[in-house]
Amino acid sequence: MQGSADAIATWIRRRVHVVDLSRLDQLRTIDDVEARASLIATLLEEQESDEVAAACIDALTELPHELAVPLLPAIAVAAPQRSPIVRANACFALTRFGVAELATPVLGSLRSLVGTSVDPEIVTLVVPPMLRAMRWLGLEAEIAATLDHVLRRTPPEDLPERFRFVVAGALVSVGNELGTTIIDAAIERSFRVDMPIRLTNVRAIAAGASYADRDRGFAIMRRLFVFYKTVTDSYGTNSHYCLSVLRYIEPLVLAVCDLELANLEVLEPTSQRLLGSGFAF
Repeated sequence: MQGSADAIATWIRRRVHVVDLSRLDQLRTIDDVEARASLIATLLEEQESDEVAAACIDALTELPHELAVPLLPAIAVAAPQRSPIVRANACFALTRFGVAELATPVLGSLRSLVGTSVDPEIVTLVVPPMLRAMRWLGLEAEIAATLDHVLRRTPPEDLPERFRFVVAGALVSVGNELGTTIIDAAIERSFRVDMPIRLTNVRAIAAGASYADRDRGFAIMRRLFVFYKTVTDSYGTNSHYCLSVLRYIEPLVLAVCDLELANLEVLEPTSQRLLGSGFAF
């Protein structure tokens, strides 16, 4: 019993050493943006763990542009030592700040990973932020090649549902009719099922549409918006709002923000990054 207790104590000590949760909390609670940027710089330099790196990347996107940009080289340096999903999110953040020269090497390593990985879960987690990064950089051929890697290993019907629609939306963006076929069938099927399943399907389809190009993405969204008036809470007792309507509209609004507002030049860079993130897949 004593040996077991010692092992647990050792694990806790290592865990506390790896992740200082109090400092991670400060990334969200420090009001002074300069102090927050300084803390991010310190945490990135220490390179303690994936959890710390992920928190830094997340907090970085909320900094003013002039404070965030000097930290980007540290993100690029840290990325290769981090897990695939943290690396992918780092790549996405780098592209959002417009530093293609830092994002491109990270993106290249991720594309190699997708081409060789035998772990479908890694592919499912890594590909969505990769697709967003490549779209932001205008790398249409690379998007098509990445999708080809995914579909050569797993047919669309065997992909997890949300990921299937991400792939479908990206296929639409590069003019591949397979993406349109997948989404058309899903929309038609969604309005023949019960409301809870319909809400789940619409959220997944809208998330996928946000990976399409603007014109074709909006064409998908217009088809989804038509049906919101039919949404209702059967036997609901709320006299002020219909929760199902809110749950239906929310993913559509998020997708519209991703498709449109992130690309409007009138927005300052921080607003572009926040609105352009759309769905957290």
